[in-house]
Amino acid sequence: SLWNDEFLPTTAAVRKAVADSQITEASWNDIRPLLVPAALKILIKQINGKSDDLLDYQNSRNGASVIAVGGDKLSRGLTLEGLSVSYFLRPSRMYDTLMQMGRWFGYRAGYLDVCRLFTPPDLIDWYKHIAFAAEELRHEFELMGDRTPKEYGLKVRSHPNGLWITSLVKMRDSRTLKISYDGQICETTVFQRDEKTALQNIDATKHLLSSLGSPDSSSSLTWSKVKASEIIAFLREYITHPHAPKVNSALLAHYIARKAQDKFLTNWIVVLVSSGLKGATKSDALGYPANLIFRDNKTSDTNLLKYTIQRLLSPSDEEYGLNDEAIANALRETKTAWAIRPADKRAATEPKTPSGPALRNQRSLQQGLLLLYPLDSRLAELSYDIPTIGIGISFPGDKLNPTDGVEYEANMVYIGNQLDEEEEN
Repeated sequence: SLWNDEFLPTTAAVRKAVADSQITEASWNDIRPLLVPAALKILIKQINGKSDDLLDYQNSRNGASVIAVGGDKLSRGLTLEGLSVSYFLRPSRMYDTLMQMGRWFGYRAGYLDVCRLFTPPDLIDWYKHIAFAAEELRHEFELMGDRTPKEYGLKVRSHPNGLWITSLVKMRDSRTLKISYDGQICETTVFQRDEKTALQNIDATKHLLSSLGSPDSSSSLTWSKVKASEIIAFLREYITHPHAPKVNSALLAHYIARKAQDKFLTNWIVVLVSSGLKGATKSDALGYPANLIFRDNKTSDTNLLKYTIQRLLSPSDEEYGLNDEAIANALRETKTAWAIRPADKRAATEPKTPSGPALRNQRSLQQGLLLLYPLDSRLAELSYDIPTIGIGISFPGDKLNPTDGVEYEANMVYIGNQLDEEEEN
């Protein structure tokens, strides 16, 4: 029954999912006569600091068939050669300890289909969370390059149900940072002066747009009813500048994924913005004809590996996806906010267009807006002529009364950088 109901379907599923030509299918008639001789070879060994049992692979010419039972010694990184089945029950509430415990479980090429891991549901959830956190941290290290932690702010995703990243002593210089983008606009204003990164972001944008099919109309490069998963995939491929902690593509992807689990930000509008200025350079680098957009380069030192602009968005760009009634409501809200400000802190004339915060208040909490800006790199005095892709994300809601945010443990360099960026914006 196990062979027919468990092993055969698993082998078929693994062969379909994994490109491993060494995984072969066997027949029950081949396996059955080998079971008793294989079982008779098995030894039970107690592997811990007080035990005399050893896993002697070198002197086991025909392989060691062992059931190894242990605690600290096994969980701290001892490699078990040819390990196929694990019963893993030891809990720990610290990321680093769990990661040490997990590294001894591996497999040989050709045998993935016979590997089994038996463990409680809580541990499965914990390892899944740690895997995401570790992947994000690896991405942070790539952006960090040769800078030190004194120069580059680091963060690690925290866990909502009691897991610790490491001991409190080791986290003495960290702070809990709860991030919410409700009612906020995130726009890229600092870019890497690097052709490789520019090409990567063009590819990421092309992958996104090609997955969305035809735009809603021929006159506007707009796509509606886009799934959150499409936006998340794009942000995980798109590279933002490491000196922009608030507009961090990995952080944004994680935030949207967490909010989508709670039924927020599930429905997106995507717009490929095209310049309306006469004489703008035309480009089809993204698979659709668009007029490249010009933004002044505010970084005069061409030796720096970045360049900056003042603002990416035009105020009216946040109106995409809103009907006339919603835009009219946003304008009324904007005028009311203007009227109640002290005279010395408001514009001289009553506003004629709605503000960004008022427009975001009108958008459904399920709907996000992604704006894609192909910038003219040549006008920014870069050495290459392919477009630089800027992104703007308009998050719905009221930033004064946000929904639950996403928690991270961050060092003070990261928190300081984020506060500096918010002041600049």
